This record gives sequence, C-alpha cells and structure tokens, in this order.
Amino acid sequence: MTKANTNQDLLQMIDPFGGLSSCWPYIGKRWHKDGYGYPKRNQKAILAHRWSYEHHYGVFLTSDIIVRHICDNRACCNPFHLLTGSQAENIKDMHQRKRWKPGKHPWSLNKETIDEIIKLKETGLSQDKIAAVIGCSQPTVGKYLKRLHSL
Repeated sequence: MTKANTNQDLLQMIDPFGGLSSCWPYIGKRWHKDGYGYPKRNQKAILAHRWSYEHHYGVFLTSDIIVRHICDNRACCNPFHLLTGSQAENIKDMHQRKRWKPGKHPWSLNKETIDEIIKLKETGLSQDKIAAVIGCSQPTVGKYLKRLHSL
C-alpha cells in the first residue's frame, strides 16, 4: 500500500519526465477501481490527480469540485492537463469527447435512448410517460434530464 503524507511523497509517485506538455502518470502502488491513482494523504485515500492539482495550484478543493482531465488519461497528474469544474461539466466533456460508455453508471443510457428522451420531453410528455415509452424508471429519466438541464 502506498502511503503518502506530504506533497513530496506525492511527487515521488508521479513521473514528470515527458515534459510539460506530456502526461505525468501516477506510478504509485494504490489504484482506484476506475483506473485513477489513489494514494493516501494523512491516512485518507485521495485521487492522485486531485492532490496534484491542489499541490501545484496551492488550493484546497471542496468535495463538490471535480478535477477534470483535458488529456482523458486517468493516470495523468500533470497540472497543465487538469482543470476544475462541476460533475455536469465532466459529463458534458465525456459526451463531447465520445467517452460515453452506456451502462457504466446506474442511470446511464445509450445515445439513441438519450436522444429519444430529449425528443419526448420536448413534446411535453411527463417523466413517467417517457419512462414507460423508453422502458426505464422515472427516476432514471429525471436524473438524466436534470443533468442535461444543468449543462
């Protein structure tokens, strides 16, 4: 298990040798199930790219702030490849960069189904009726429409 307590510990778990424009992969031993570096800072697990952002920009991020990768490399900790935003912005990035993987999240749907939900909503159908047409639950439709509305 990789234990880290200081920024210096984190920097030893990042490979910056490709230069400023290259990805700086996390090379520590602990990994999150989704492919992110996952060291411990002060005995608490933290995403390596998030810690890198905080260290390099001298900030502390609240839990509602997401650190996004412009390089789409989950192992990357290069601060020039990282930017903050909301979960809605992260989902928008995922769609724009074609990283959408149906079934990854419990509420996720394929692109055709999403387009159908949008089309049905524009006709004035309720979420209950949309869910019945699509063949999913009303909460799934509601969650997706809420996320789309916040983009």
